Amino acid sequence: MQLRWSEDVLAEFVYHLRKKNPSASEEQTGGLRRRIEMTCPEALISNYLIREDLVQSGRDKFDAHVIAAAEHGGVDYLVTENVKDFQSFADEYEFEIYTADEMLCLINERRPDVVRTVIQRQLPYWAKRPKSKSLYEALEDAQAPKFAEKVKIQLRRLAILGAY
Repeated sequence: MQLRWSEDVLAEFVYHLRKKNPSASEEQTGGLRRRIEMTCPEALISNYLIREDLVQSGRDKFDAHVIAAAEHGGVDYLVTENVKDFQSFADEYEFEIYTADEMLCLINERRPDVVRTVIQRQLPYWAKRPKSKSLYEALEDAQAPKFAEKVKIQLRRLAILGAY
């Protein structure tokens, strides 16, 4: 699995991030976008065309850019919290549609070693924040309750093993 993104998707992401957090600093919005761009520049999908039939299909015309980029980029998975609007495309395209929670659970199922490593790297960050929520609480707040439960189980195993 490899992350893929387009300029349009990141622009929409930042727009909705700002809309939900009007007092967030520029670093919290634009900075997050820049970190995604710097971390995964090879993941950029560009030079795709948005077919008029996608715009005129009777579906949400503002989702046409996502479908066009996914098709052009040859993605295997489309991760969105807006599953209902994309489900109607499922039979027409090769990609599978998942919520972020479902995708994180799939990654955990296929690569538990990677998830365990990431959890171990995240623990010092969350430990420095004693009045803050825990890692799994943050995942629950981020609408990833099933994955949060899997992380909670991993944390218990790590504690039993004396890793943390």
